[in-house]
Amino acid sequence: MMAIPWYFINHLDAKEAYNLIFVLVTALTFFWSPYAGTIVDRYPRKNVLIILMSVGMAFLFASSCYGMATGEVIMWPLAVVFGFTILNYNLHFPALYAWTQEMTTSKNYGKVNSVLEIQGQATTMLAGGVGVFLLQGMGPSDFASFGIETTLNIKAWTIYEIFLMDAISYLIAIILISTIRYQRAEESIIDKEKILARYKNGIRYFKTNTHVFKFGAFAYAVFVVLIVHAIFLLPIYVKEHLQENARVFAISEVCYTIGALCAGIWIRRIFKKVHAVNGVLVLMVLCVLVLLSLAFTQHYLVLFLVSALFGLSNSGARVLRITYLFEHVPNNTIGRVASVFQALNIGARLVLALLFMTPFVLENIATAYIIEAVFVCFCMIPLLIGRKAIIKAKP
Repeated sequence: MMAIPWYFINHLDAKEAYNLIFVLVTALTFFWSPYAGTIVDRYPRKNVLIILMSVGMAFLFASSCYGMATGEVIMWPLAVVFGFTILNYNLHFPALYAWTQEMTTSKNYGKVNSVLEIQGQATTMLAGGVGVFLLQGMGPSDFASFGIETTLNIKAWTIYEIFLMDAISYLIAIILISTIRYQRAEESIIDKEKILARYKNGIRYFKTNTHVFKFGAFAYAVFVVLIVHAIFLLPIYVKEHLQENARVFAISEVCYTIGALCAGIWIRRIFKKVHAVNGVLVLMVLCVLVLLSLAFTQHYLVLFLVSALFGLSNSGARVLRITYLFEHVPNNTIGRVASVFQALNIGARLVLALLFMTPFVLENIATAYIIEAVFVCFCMIPLLIGRKAIIKAKP
């Protein structure tokens, strides 16, 4: 998924088409997300993940076979894979976190979320970096820039060969997940009502738990700007603002991973005696500084540094946010609650993406980062106002 935006912008020279696809898929997820949440609360989470990965494997394998058979590199198979994977995310992650909560006792929520963050960020972003390197290839001169002397020459892969590798990855994941045996750590009731009734119950939950809604909704701000940055803005920023190549793009993803790993390892220790809302506010301030640094500088070394800080702020905020939600939201409701937050953050991403598609912003990409910084500051206000109530709220 990190390779696809770079491929659209640099190999197909189709920035406008990619931007339109991103907006359309984001709009579609706005309607899909609430339904996805009801699925998470209705069916066994393990089965949901296996079925979802089986469909993903089929999509990627079919696209790979089509490309290899025709030898053509055309836009629509890439758009289909991109769109499906974004929709996949909106069911995969709520199901993953709900299943994690289901298997974990409350005293271990923070620890398990930290481990999950380390694993998830490492595999996601390192895979993204590898994907971009594979698209461009690597020769002795590329390795020399990292201080490595070698005659190794890695030929560039086609996007369809990368899709085949991804399909195999799905197959491995299906096999591994199928072997997991578990019992519910704490008793919970599976809601078997109809979809609309289940969704209404999720909305009703917030009416009596406004502190959860306020924290969950506005603490998502860092994740919102991260997604828009990583999937929408970063390829354009690297190519046009920095005038650099795929190597810089990929290294920035690796730097993000390093920051995210540090968050997974140390964030609970750093904020051990600090409430989640205070920790998130500190990390939101860090995020604002990162965004302004991207806007007012033009050097790849600055990008590498702030990418690591971006990883730290986003992953740290996610660990604190998810642990708080695990502690306050019943497991049989967590899918619908997460889907409401998903819908809100998708709506915010859609508004930002539409704004960033305007010619003025596309020609002055640094402006987009100033707008994102203002957005995060705006989201801090309700958290600051409601901070005491959120802290006093009992699980």
